Amino acid sequence: MKNADIFLDQFVLGAHGMACLEAMAYGKPVLCYIKPSLIPQYPDDLPIVNANPDNLEIVLEELLLNGKKRCELGKQGRAYVEKYHDAMKLSYDLVSIYSKIIEKNRPNH
Repeated sequence: MKNADIFLDQFVLGAHGMACLEAMAYGKPVLCYIKPSLIPQYPDDLPIVNANPDNLEIVLEELLLNGKKRCELGKQGRAYVEKYHDAMKLSYDLVSIYSKIIEKNRPNH
């Protein structure tokens, strides 16, 4: 993955997984199929190039011919992972969630 120019993930399920996030963390442009019903669940700045088995050849060719676009997508992917998947940021979110659960379930004295 570290040496890839473009990372291609799955093209059937319709959602990205950890491999896409790892590739974006490396600054690699990512192609993956995100099914239309899930697109609204992702942030607007998701830098994954959406492709499916029907258009993969065309989408991949366009990206192969445009080095500037690949570079920009790589930078956007790295920024996306830092913004939404940073372990330190997420740990603070988890502490907040757990604190609310504990408070909600604390017996009244």
